[in-house]
Amino acid sequence: MNPEEVISSDGETVRVSINLKLATLVWLDDLKEAFGLRSRTDVLNRLLEELMPKEEEESDPPDHLSQEPDVSD
Repeated sequence: MNPEEVISSDGETVRVSINLKLATLVWLDDLKEAFGLRSRTDVLNRLLEELMPKEEEESDPPDHLSQEPDVSD
């Protein structure tokens, strides 16, 4: 684990920092309102839980996630 990451007192969560495009941040805020959630963290957790494979499924990522990212900005 990176020294920059801070483990919460419950031992289950870590604090991370990410760089996002402004449009992505606006989208997260829209989702926060649409989902009725209190924070961007709650939105990201919800989205990531949807992507996370269930225990009975394979641990491989879905096909659309295993492709190389397009970095041609």
